[in-house]
Amino acid sequence: HLLTITAAAAYLGVSPRTVAREVAIGALATIRIRGAVRIAESDLEAYLPIQEDRAMAVYKRGERWHYAAM
Repeated sequence: HLLTITAAAAYLGVSPRTVAREVAIGALATIRIRGAVRIAESDLEAYLPIQEDRAMAVYKRGERWHYAAM
């Protein structure tokens, strides 16, 4: 299934702005269909464990999460 940014945000439980930010920095893969951005559900499922691992590494170091540090 292909999801819009809004639908992907609902799937992840975050705001559409957060998903758009992840897309902009290349952390989340997209597909463009006639200019419309879509995200494959399988890409979201692959994205979650990566983000969990990244967040845990930052937490263990006692740092704050910063997008610039990615």
